[in-house]
Amino acid sequence: MLTPHSANVRAKKALFAISYRSKLEVEPYNAYGSLSSNGTWTGMIAWLINGDIEVAVGDFTMSTERTKVVDFTVPICEAT
Repeated sequence: MLTPHSANVRAKKALFAISYRSKLEVEPYNAYGSLSSNGTWTGMIAWLINGDIEVAVGDFTMSTERTKVVDFTVPICEAT
């Protein structure tokens, strides 16, 4: 089972393997991101849009709204 912690560990190992310098940021509310009624985004989606981070790792749902503002990769694992 992929948990937020195991996803973070896997991401750090992958980045280390390719000698990529990284800093792990954890969204304090475990918020992947949702569209507010005023048209702004919350959580990690907001971080991506604002340029605060370059990559987000998690079990994001690829919703229509999210695909309009950020790019997704092909899923690397499936929830069970």
